[in-house]
Amino acid sequence: MSVPIEYFGTAASVIVAVSLTQKNIKKLRILSLIGSVAFAVYGFLITAWPVFGLNALIALINIYYLIEMKRMKNYFELLIIERPSESVYLRKFIEFYKDDIISFIPDFQPEIQDDYEAVFVLRDILPVSMVIYRKDGRNIDIIADYAVPAYRDMQNARYFFDRIADTFKEKNPVFTANQGSRLHNRYLQKIGFRFMNKERKYIYEQ
Repeated sequence: MSVPIEYFGTAASVIVAVSLTQKNIKKLRILSLIGSVAFAVYGFLITAWPVFGLNALIALINIYYLIEMKRMKNYFELLIIERPSESVYLRKFIEFYKDDIISFIPDFQPEIQDDYEAVFVLRDILPVSMVIYRKDGRNIDIIADYAVPAYRDMQNARYFFDRIADTFKEKNPVFTANQGSRLHNRYLQKIGFRFMNKERKYIYEQ
């Protein structure tokens, strides 16, 4: 067996292993698809037909579920939390995900201040995303914007920013957010935030 083919099989194994570490189901399926296709090709190259057949079947299964996920229409809704500082569920949500939240937003403080407002993004009635913010006229300072691991596909965020302005009396709100981890900053940029060097904040105007 040639060295390049052995490397190809090793790379396929690594892709499959990485897929199993994914918390996001869609990413898991995509990586599993890539890994299974690679293993099917590897089995074909070394004429190991059971390896080829099994992984070709796994690839088809992954394709089927990815198509089903694309067809599935999620139901989204904003759930505005009345008096966040008194919300038992909000406090428990933050406590449960605290370490993960801080890994993205290191400056986040779990204590909810009296002037904070909060919203859950519901996805098929599940609370999959939490946004805590402070309002000052049309200026909205985001304290925390967090999605649970299995639902980090940007749909929650896009729904929030598309709909939250409808709940404000002031038109054309301006959102600001502090810098976070590299991944969190990249997320803000994908949404449309731009970094302002003078303010050392990210700003998003609708």
